[in-house]
Amino acid sequence: MADSERDAEERRLSAVTDTPESATKTNGGSNGGGSGGTPPPTGPSVDVASMGMGRGGGGAPLSLKNLRTFSSFKNSVFRLYYGAMMGQMAAMNMQMFARSLLIFRLTDSATALGVMAMANAVPMLFFSLFGGVMAERVQKKYVLLWGQAASAVVALAVAVSLSL
Repeated sequence: MADSERDAEERRLSAVTDTPESATKTNGGSNGGGSGGTPPPTGPSVDVASMGMGRGGGGAPLSLKNLRTFSSFKNSVFRLYYGAMMGQMAAMNMQMFARSLLIFRLTDSATALGVMAMANAVPMLFFSLFGGVMAERVQKKYVLLWGQAASAVVALAVAVSLSL
């Protein structure tokens, strides 16, 4: 009795630790997926260690050479997009700072700054719903172009109104 329980335990442990390749060899190749003991394809496999993400378990150590953090910058279209977005974000932050400074210098009131911030946020809340629908139905390139053009028109209107 004790020997049969020990054998059952050994079979259970070996079934848990066997890899799929060794399981097909021990089953004699009758897994219903083909002949010759080869398992059926299960989709693309990802080697985590080759991506520089292996942390133990026999994988390569984490190395800066293996990281692919900036590999997207090899694409010239992405570099152009990234540069344009960095410029747009810098311009938006400068515009927000200049507006806040102007409001504070004109009114000397923190309440006016809060009202201005709310006036900036309310259109974002309401138009974001329509923007999501538009982004689904129109090509992303044109959404970005029209959004940048609208932002430029608003910045120009603020500049002209301040110069008058």
